[in-house]
Amino acid sequence: MDPLRIINVSKTPAGTFDWYDGKLPAELSAQFTHYHASPNNALERKITSPNIALHRGSLQAAQTAQSGSADILVSHLPVVSKWVEFYRLGRKRKIPHLAFAFNHDVMPTGKNKDMMIKLYRDVERFVVFSSAEKQLYADELKIPKERIDMVHWGVVPPEVDTSAPPLIEGDYITAIGRSGRNYKVMIEALKALPDIKAVIVASPENMKGLDVPPNVEVREEIPWNDMLNILYHSRFMVLPLFKSDIPYGHGTAILAMHLNRPVIVTDGDAMSDYVQDGETGLMYPADDSDALADRIKTLWDNSEENERLAQNAYQFAHSYCTEAASIARVAPLLQEVIAQGTSC
Repeated sequence: MDPLRIINVSKTPAGTFDWYDGKLPAELSAQFTHYHASPNNALERKITSPNIALHRGSLQAAQTAQSGSADILVSHLPVVSKWVEFYRLGRKRKIPHLAFAFNHDVMPTGKNKDMMIKLYRDVERFVVFSSAEKQLYADELKIPKERIDMVHWGVVPPEVDTSAPPLIEGDYITAIGRSGRNYKVMIEALKALPDIKAVIVASPENMKGLDVPPNVEVREEIPWNDMLNILYHSRFMVLPLFKSDIPYGHGTAILAMHLNRPVIVTDGDAMSDYVQDGETGLMYPADDSDALADRIKTLWDNSEENERLAQNAYQFAHSYCTEAASIARVAPLLQEVIAQGTSC
């Protein structure tokens, strides 16, 4: 079998993210060419608008794709996929394009949305991390659903220093993260539960204007290992999200699952691929602090239920949300996209 030649382009700094280079099945003999659309010199660090690093990396990937020296182009994140296609516009396509980690934190509007709709027409396949995104992007960006594949978010299970003492004393629950978080609802729920201690790890912006009660401790901008320590020593994690079609929180939920901690999460289609209510976690209606307080109290008072959900969540994460599980889905997908060829 000839080697599988992959162009990989992302916004990450060189040396920090090489996707699955060296990890795909040996029989594929995968050979990677990496482009990093992030600043790598003083000029690119100085000029951020326009983002010349993004344009440089996208152009390099597009030019290599046109040379015919690879079998498939893989881009990461929608903005990279967009600009790669911009620089391929009007040229005969020699290899297909797989847009991986296709996740919009905020849906585009106006001329930018129109531009994306036009450019995404030529992307052969997309990979998203939730089923809800398939319908969302089909509706908003006019991408045919059959060209969108859902793959569970796969990570290397986190390593925690279990010998390190807890940073937080006593029993507590925790909530972690920034994007899409509705900590106001969680704060209101905890005001009704003064005997339950909670630790929120977030950004100052998340907590701005919130009236934090005495039973809630806030940690901001802390190191990764400190965050893992807090999560590991907690009873369980709450993932309070705003009601939105945009999916948030997958990575944080998976992190808790890998650490054998159950999750209470806002009910919504975006999380349904990861948390099954009553099986791998608990759900509560968006914006309902009373319902959240009830879920917290139920799990806090029932150690057997806590353990059952934790074990189920752990098994789910290790079956579907590891890097190995993701590779098992992505490797045949790469071959399938190459076999189908270009769309135009």
